[in-house]
Amino acid sequence: MEEDTTELGINEKLNKLIEYMEKEKDEKKFKLPLKYRLQKMLFTRKQYVLLMLIRNNGSVIFKKVKPEDNTVKIKDTIYDASANYVLRYKRYPLIIQPEWNMKPFSIADDFKKATDEGTLTSTEKVIIAKMEKDQIKPKWGGSIKTLLIIGAIIIGALYALNYFGILKL
Repeated sequence: MEEDTTELGINEKLNKLIEYMEKEKDEKKFKLPLKYRLQKMLFTRKQYVLLMLIRNNGSVIFKKVKPEDNTVKIKDTIYDASANYVLRYKRYPLIIQPEWNMKPFSIADDFKKATDEGTLTSTEKVIIAKMEKDQIKPKWGGSIKTLLIIGAIIIGALYALNYFGILKL
């Protein structure tokens, strides 16, 4: 199945190499597990929520749960599932729940925390743009007039050296 590359030119080899690198470059996008993609109607019609449970050891488990009285029960533990904590992932209602905390991940709380700590990415972009704008750029002290004068002096010196026989061109 190997192709004979001895007769290929450099351009063809380079094109094949570029195609191969572009295929490897494509990132694999996250997909929900198949059983949840097939049960799309359960999420919309029967009030189920996709729960992303982050375990203590760092692993992640997806579960389909039905919130009752703004709570979700997983094994023996009851977690908060009010509407403030429900996110959307491709039209699926999603709750990101750490196993060690009763409150799920909240966009509002995380935004407030980032604002207080000063770690917002929008301010980071503004600061970087300001730094790039104010960056000291080396200035070239010459102009076209200076270059013409220097060129005339060099040509005159060469002419004088050639006239006196010091330099023979």
